[in-house]
Amino acid sequence: MANWYYNVFSVSGEKEELNRFKLQAMGRSDFHDDVEPTSVFSFNSLMPIPEDVINDPEKRNNWIDENRGMKGAAGARLEEESENELVYYFETRNAAPITFLKNLGKLWPKLKFRDSFVEPINLRYAVFIEVQDDKSTPFGLTCPEHAVPVLREDAEMGHAPSQYNLGVCYANGEGVK
Repeated sequence: MANWYYNVFSVSGEKEELNRFKLQAMGRSDFHDDVEPTSVFSFNSLMPIPEDVINDPEKRNNWIDENRGMKGAAGARLEEESENELVYYFETRNAAPITFLKNLGKLWPKLKFRDSFVEPINLRYAVFIEVQDDKSTPFGLTCPEHAVPVLREDAEMGHAPSQYNLGVCYANGEGVK
């Protein structure tokens, strides 16, 4: 059974670079030949699986592990859009997209990426990981009792991913009194 990680993913930067990213992010999943984009946030469009490995399941899985760090994503949607920021929501299977984010930072050095995620089955929480260029700053918290105060502080400052994940904590009754 898959454990799903609920991600609120933000991209910030200059308007022109954000627009390029938004267009690049639209696309199809790894295994469909659709001509039209089927998602507003496609891992395959941002980091395509090379042709020489896509048809070999073992090579493909190894490539995905090394370059994306997780298998499978679902439910992608663009939640908010402003002149300097895009905020997406998506779910990833069995892992947070940390490796993927680090690689995105290298591919898009003018943008800043932030992911806030919750995996409620095993109570894995992260306030956020921030990536820009080849530098990443993880803020991982492993138990809800420690995550909630930090999430609350960021939520009060208007950080949308923290607001969402704080809501998940309250909805599940985890880490709150």
